[in-house]
Amino acid sequence: MPNKTVGFFHRNIVTPTPTPALGTTYNTADVHVHNLLSGAVPFESGGPVRGRLEAIHVHLHNIAGGATSVDIKVCLDANGDNAYVPSTNCPIDTAITTAGQGNIALRVGIPLVAVTGGTFYVFARVNAGSADYVTSILTWTEV
Repeated sequence: MPNKTVGFFHRNIVTPTPTPALGTTYNTADVHVHNLLSGAVPFESGGPVRGRLEAIHVHLHNIAGGATSVDIKVCLDANGDNAYVPSTNCPIDTAITTAGQGNIALRVGIPLVAVTGGTFYVFARVNAGSADYVTSILTWTEV
């Protein structure tokens, strides 16, 4: 009988200070840097990551000016030139009791076989107006 393959879920949370303010264009100053291998044992901390990028969650504050969606782009470089997850539009789910706050969630499901390190750069922009890019969470499965 074959061995059972088991995956282990991980999350990487980034909440920068100060919080970047998003506009309608991508900006290299408005990026969240995620190292999926932070906290890994020393012999694995340099990569490669073995698994699958499962999802991206983003929390926004001070949503203004008619912003109703966010474009998310995950890159392998700080300049945003080497996209791993191409620009994807996600509707903002606004908070029920707290005005000006909202969230987006994006299911990704891309294997991490082509990635040599564990650092990902998550860029965001709103479709109109502005919003504060408070927190982003990458969830991934280790296999």
